[in-house]
Amino acid sequence: MDLSLCIPVYNEEVFGLVQSLLKQARDLNLHFEVRLYDDGSQEHFLTANRSLKNEPEVQYRELPQNLGRAAIRNLMADESAGDYLFFVDCDMLMDKPDFIKTYWENRGEGVLCGGHTYQEQKPENQYLLHWMYGREREIATAAERQEQSYTSFRSSNFFSSHAVFQQVRFKEELKTYGHEDTFFAYQLKAQKVPFRAIDNTLVHNGLEESERFIQKTKNALKNLMWLREQHPEFAEGVRILQGFIKLERTATVGIMRSLYKSRKKTWLKKLTGPNPQLYTFDLFRLGYLSFISSTS
Repeated sequence: MDLSLCIPVYNEEVFGLVQSLLKQARDLNLHFEVRLYDDGSQEHFLTANRSLKNEPEVQYRELPQNLGRAAIRNLMADESAGDYLFFVDCDMLMDKPDFIKTYWENRGEGVLCGGHTYQEQKPENQYLLHWMYGREREIATAAERQEQSYTSFRSSNFFSSHAVFQQVRFKEELKTYGHEDTFFAYQLKAQKVPFRAIDNTLVHNGLEESERFIQKTKNALKNLMWLREQHPEFAEGVRILQGFIKLERTATVGIMRSLYKSRKKTWLKKLTGPNPQLYTFDLFRLGYLSFISSTS
């Protein structure tokens, strides 16, 4: 089989995304499959997506319990039949008629990453923090992402040979949200797997409300600290960890910890309000790293 399109689903309706991918792959006359695995969604999302199992190329599964972002991707790869794998997050929107063709024509031995964008229209206030962070910190041209190399990898939209994926895989010890893709990229670099950023973006449509986004950020920072303990050299390629290490080296981590304890409520109020600032978000993240470092 040529290609396996892998879409891990959690609390999203994916009918439109899957139909777009099906049409594009069919138009290319590829021998392909779509693996659609639901990772413990609420019933109304299951109901909305179940009709897709009637498509002849779709392998549809509802998992009995939530595996998490790392384990479900490994499972999908293990059960895929394609020589190449394409992974896409379920909250992405398709806006390119030649999306799969672009990946297929650029396929090779390594990993391709197409990138993503965010909507230009400013969302409602409760989604502003995620929208601002995504647009300022995640969006970059293919040339900029290639210059950043492996650190620009995002699991939301990437293409790989099956053999390379089985060589690297996601770290299943990471059960909660956050940085499973950062560590995957670290492993790609360590094993010298070729990496290329290309202009083949999708639109990120899954904005989180600010409070939820902050909670997921805290979970991700816990994962970073655990990864640093397990793999000290991993920290070299992670910007927020490098900032925290500077605090440690200059013996100012205690000051940041105290600042976090005294200013946390003020920061949270600003971040969840109508005018969040990424500078405040960075302070909050460094403060939280300083706080959990004293309790680990």
